[in-house]
Amino acid sequence: DELAVSAFSPGGETPIGQSTHQKRALAEEVPVWLPDKCTQCNLCSVVCPHAVVRPFLLDKKEMEAAPEGFVARKAKGGDLGGLNYTIQLAPFDCTGCAVCVEMCPDDALIMEPASHSQEKFNDHWE
Repeated sequence: DELAVSAFSPGGETPIGQSTHQKRALAEEVPVWLPDKCTQCNLCSVVCPHAVVRPFLLDKKEMEAAPEGFVARKAKGGDLGGLNYTIQLAPFDCTGCAVCVEMCPDDALIMEPASHSQEKFNDHWE
């Protein structure tokens, strides 16, 4: 009752970039990518309702600048020569729904305790 309507922006718009403040770490378990099993179909990325699973192609310079422990493999496909492929997961944004794990036809994603991924893989996401 103490907040005036005039404090809100006209039209009820929210400024861009507000999701950076919503890193909630809700999940008890989050997916971890197993690159040796992955066929690079990207289905996990398509089905993720929170855009936590993202595939990337990296060139040689990007691989050299990657943080310690960063995992990638040679990209598959005729036009992708010289590129590396990786799946990056946002451990603080994941809700633990496991839709990506259930949909993966290659069993290339497994659920592990969130604390493991948050400590080990968050630098790769950021």
